[in-house]
Amino acid sequence: IVDVKFTAGFEKKLDKIGLGDADWIKIIDEFYTDFNSLYLKAEKSLSGKHVKIPDVETDVICDKCGRKMVIKNGRFGKFLACPGYPECKNTKPVPEDDVKQPCPKCGSKLVKRISKKGKKFYGCSNYPSCDFASPGLPTGDVCKECGSYIISGLRGRKYCMNSECPSRKRNKKDE
Repeated sequence: IVDVKFTAGFEKKLDKIGLGDADWIKIIDEFYTDFNSLYLKAEKSLSGKHVKIPDVETDVICDKCGRKMVIKNGRFGKFLACPGYPECKNTKPVPEDDVKQPCPKCGSKLVKRISKKGKKFYGCSNYPSCDFASPGLPTGDVCKECGSYIISGLRGRKYCMNSECPSRKRNKKDE
């Protein structure tokens, strides 16, 4: 339910609330009454129907067939898919944010991603050729004790990403 006039009118009412010129309870009550009737009407008209969200074409080229990939919505969120399906079944995660720090394993770009469980992590854009993944942003430094990568965690704290590293066990005792 999208109506530009309705949205503009409601924004004006919210501005009046912000200025103290209108009673917010009355405005929200009016909004809910109108919105609820529109919602119930839309729900009834869509009952049993499958709503198709249109694909969004991107500039990312499918590395298997050369077509421009599209953004699709799946049960784990958005992903890139080749529009040549079923002939070409290539898919890729949508890179959320490019990170300036290169992948410490292969030198490709790092991207911020979200796991199937909803946790944020940093992974190599060259996946599956490179399997680097980290819960924190790699700093580019290497741990002096075990040779694993140093990552930046919460509140900028730097630590070794190897959970078995003696330096991590020492730091936990210090805290």
